[in-house]
Amino acid sequence: MDLSGIQPYTAAQSDFDAFFPEGLLYYWKSLYLDHLDDETIDAMVVHAEDRPSPRTPLVVRHLGGAISRVPEDATVYGNRAAMFNLSIDSTWEDQIQSERNIAWTREVWTKMRRFSGGVIYLNFAGFLEQGEKLLHEAPGANYERLVKVKNKYDPTNLVRLNHNIKPTL
Repeated sequence: MDLSGIQPYTAAQSDFDAFFPEGLLYYWKSLYLDHLDDETIDAMVVHAEDRPSPRTPLVVRHLGGAISRVPEDATVYGNRAAMFNLSIDSTWEDQIQSERNIAWTREVWTKMRRFSGGVIYLNFAGFLEQGEKLLHEAPGANYERLVKVKNKYDPTNLVRLNHNIKPTL
């Protein structure tokens, strides 16, 4: 699928609606991949063949390009040197299958870490079960910049849902 064209924001936000209709259950985790060689692809194929739900894709997003041309410290988005992102998008229909799908996703994510520096994209963070460690790793060296912004604009931690960067004041 080629999604490289210009389109309105609302279209980009609805591109995948048909794949993920209301009522499905989700547990997604991701890793930045250091490379996409035969060994990495073979491992992904083995895992894809063993997936507990036929609705679960293993998605590879090619990064690099314009993303990597921006200096690492120019924005708080970390890991600009990563060339690929692997997203394990476990999706299933029956609540009874939740434990099996979540366990499979965690196992695949753990096994695929050998092809990665271990850093993830926070939009696909599972249940944030890695806790504070995850929040420090995802933005890389930019974490301290985020803390400074939090200290300045939200020292009482009013905005604290999702991936919370805690103020240090």
